[in-house]
Parts: sequence; structure tokens; C-alpha cells
Amino acid sequence: MFVIEGVSLAMFLEAACRAIDSLPDVLERKGAGRPRFDSRSRIAAVLVKAWLGRSYRDVETYLYDNRETLARFSLVVPDHNTIWRTMTFLPESYLKDLNREVGQLLKRGNAK
Repeated sequence: MFVIEGVSLAMFLEAACRAIDSLPDVLERKGAGRPRFDSRSRIAAVLVKAWLGRSYRDVETYLYDNRETLARFSLVVPDHNTIWRTMTFLPESYLKDLNREVGQLLKRGNAK
């Protein structure tokens, strides 16, 4: 398992999912059309990309290799194009709020 600054993927995803669930779903689409890929999984993938600092394809591969960990949080692996499109849909203010919330949750978790 890949660990950055003492934070495992499971710890990171736990904080990320709590932060995602605490904020409104900015990717929710109203109206007709094919349903979008699970927004929680998409946003979590964007956060993992920022956390790892890797390319979209590398993040897709990394998440695919860690499917069991993602399944514990009811997440599925989006492809690299979906991760990229999600990044273009998320408002900067939302990303800042999400990043701040994840950081606070991780700091609290490491303080225990």
C-alpha cells in the first residue's frame, strides 16, 4: 500500500468520503439523460489525484490496483477521462472547501 506523509489510502479515503458527504453534491444533475458516473467516486478520485500528484492514467491504475480498499467506502474506479472531466466540472471554491475539510479530518485523525 502506498503511503504519503504517514497517511494510508484507507485513512485518506475515510477523510475524503466524510468531507464529500458533508458538502453539497455539486455534480448532481437534474433533468433527463443518462445518469452520470457516481459523483462520490468521481470526487474521491480527483482528491486522490491531487494527493498523489500523478497523471490521470496513473491515478486510474492506482485506484484499480486498490479496488478492495475503495469497495470498503462504496467507491468504484472511474476511468482517466472521467477523472479529468470531473476536475473540469468542480468549482474552485468547492475544491478549496473540500481540501480544507480533508486536511482538518486528517489532522484530527493523526492527533489520536
